[in-house]
Amino acid sequence: MSELWSEAGIDDFKDIDEFVLGSPIRSLNINPGFDKHYFFDLDDRRVAELEALKPSWPDKWVHIETGDANKRIRKLISQIGHRREVRGVAFLDPYGPNLEWQTVVDLAASKKFEVIINLPIHMALNRLLMKDSQRRPDWEEMVDRCFGTTDWREITYPKTTDLFGDTLTPKADGVPELLLQMYVKRLREIFPEVATPRLIRNTKNSPLYYLIWAGPHRKGLVGAEYVLGHGEKLAKKNR
Repeated sequence: MSELWSEAGIDDFKDIDEFVLGSPIRSLNINPGFDKHYFFDLDDRRVAELEALKPSWPDKWVHIETGDANKRIRKLISQIGHRREVRGVAFLDPYGPNLEWQTVVDLAASKKFEVIINLPIHMALNRLLMKDSQRRPDWEEMVDRCFGTTDWREITYPKTTDLFGDTLTPKADGVPELLLQMYVKRLREIFPEVATPRLIRNTKNSPLYYLIWAGPHRKGLVGAEYVLGHGEKLAKKNR
């Protein structure tokens, strides 16, 4: 069984002038494939695009639903997570810091799912973490839910004291790498196996996001390390 949180069939990174094949198409093209596919997306337009793709795979079992993927995934786990025959791969592909840590915890607790997380530290998270004078509480609350803790704040904004004894919290250097280390450490606390994260770059060599695999079995780890070790760059895809 395949359970995926995904964007539309073609991912459009407007700031890098590039199109890449989206996760739904990739999963549906796998042969032999999964028994069932679940796609959840909050955006009505993207859901319509996913619905338009369904006729291209008439032999595939596909369920598409509009709504908060965090809630939909947790509901699905409660419905099927107790079944002995269920095994799945959850591809968690958020637009920004929208993947809540509790969703990852619930998937790990089921012991039925491998997860592949698209962690957009460079594309989204680091951009939300503004310099001290420009910080946005509403954005930082989203990051709290993404990491499941406020510990990232001390990492990103370490306290220092100036010559007058005033406390300052400037943004640290190397924040993406520091946050990645924290996220992976937390993953290792809830999953038996976690693969080495793979930095994905665009064709201009700019960092985009990290792909991270985690799961309950050693065999899955071996396969994940092999696949993720095959390269960093996205292949360009024309529309």
